[in-house]
Amino acid sequence: MARKWTQVVLAVAAVSLSGCYTARYYTDSQQVGTHHEEGADFFLWGLVGEKEVNLDAICPQGVSRWYNQATFLNGFLQFITLGIYAPRTIVVECSGGKAYRMTPEVKDKLFAEAGKSIEGGRE
Repeated sequence: MARKWTQVVLAVAAVSLSGCYTARYYTDSQQVGTHHEEGADFFLWGLVGEKEVNLDAICPQGVSRWYNQATFLNGFLQFITLGIYAPRTIVVECSGGKAYRMTPEVKDKLFAEAGKSIEGGRE
């Protein structure tokens, strides 16, 4: 009887501790443009690690919302590594326009294209 009770407690604990979660942050912008998704690596049940996301570089037109979530795959990876590795998924939704990964090369290319269109309009 004690063995069966232990199995029930372990099953309930496993199910209750294996849930997914999402933390969402909204802005006043109602338009939802494109979205950008990237992973973040954390360790020791998410207690160790840091991820910075430059929202201005990803969404030059502004951010509609962004959220951090533990998907089923993230939870599965955390489970099989016994919490040593705890990945998360970060999603950024832009308020209209495109989502960019603003690297110096992309920035130079965008400014060059904008300069050509401005110069072309003056002629």
